[in-house]
Amino acid sequence: MEQEQYIPGACNIGPEERRMRKIGGWAGIGLFLILFAILYLTHAPQWTRWFLFLPAIVAATGWVQYANHFCVNFGMRGLMNMDKAAFQTENVIEAEYRKKDRQRALLLIALSVAISLAATALATFL
Repeated sequence: MEQEQYIPGACNIGPEERRMRKIGGWAGIGLFLILFAILYLTHAPQWTRWFLFLPAIVAATGWVQYANHFCVNFGMRGLMNMDKAAFQTENVIEAEYRKKDRQRALLLIALSVAISLAATALATFL
């Protein structure tokens, strides 16, 4: 099993939490593809493909968090989980560390939104 340590603004989740983000990423991709197929095959109006943004943001956020070893929710709330079962968190005590985590979370949120918008736009104009 991977052994990781908390690094403020860089790594706030360990292997169990990363596994959950990966599952979320795959679920988002699956939902995106299913919804795209439904909208495409039913000849739904092209504008309805913008609803693909919802599963796209789930997929992008899951994969971005997995790849970066960083949970944006935990980062915004001053939490971490490096070695416990999924969803069991510890507080980040140091204010400076919480600030770094919030900054990283905002950056990863922006990246996830950008990826989601790009995927949705591509699917909309296919």
